Amino acid sequence: MASVQDLEAFEAGVKLVQDDEEVPPPRVSAHRIVMNVFILILFNLTLIAAIVGFYLYTQSNSGKDQQKVLNGVYCVGAIALFVVLYQMGEN
Repeated sequence: MASVQDLEAFEAGVKLVQDDEEVPPPRVSAHRIVMNVFILILFNLTLIAAIVGFYLYTQSNSGKDQQKVLNGVYCVGAIALFVVLYQMGEN
């Protein structure tokens, strides 16, 4: 059973927000918006770098060049993985 205090608190809450009144949406901080945009740009750049890296890997003839390009692609892939995990942690 609800106590008298619970009922009074509920009635006070009902009086604060009427049916026709809109509740304002929660505010999003500027820091969060800037970080989301930065992470989105970083993720897109890593995808572009990975695509270019694979293109260079397929076009290179010597084994040394292929290994250098492949190491760069691995590095970019690690950055992309970090970005994805960071975004998953934010939400």
